[in-house]
Amino acid sequence: MNLIRLLQIIIKSKNWIPVFIFIFFKIINENLRINQAQNVNNLINNAQMESKKAKRKDYYQILEIAKDATDDEIKKAYRKLALKWHPDKNNESEEKKVNF
Repeated sequence: MNLIRLLQIIIKSKNWIPVFIFIFFKIINENLRINQAQNVNNLINNAQMESKKAKRKDYYQILEIAKDATDDEIKKAYRKLALKWHPDKNNESEEKKVNF
């Protein structure tokens, strides 16, 4: 129903106040449904973004350093892990073979 048709109904009606109130609440309910649908879409989008973030690797955590680490600290941590997991530098235990 378009707005002009609703106004014509209101004008023709002798008891226009109840009709006006009915139409007013109908419009409010429609807007609420639209807002709820938008909120659901926002929640879905946020969940998808968080899922993508969870799948990303956190290299700071892998290197066991703080997020505000300097370049030298990053290089040092990288070299430390490289030596730890290098196949020529460590003992050939089964655990390290699996992790490498």
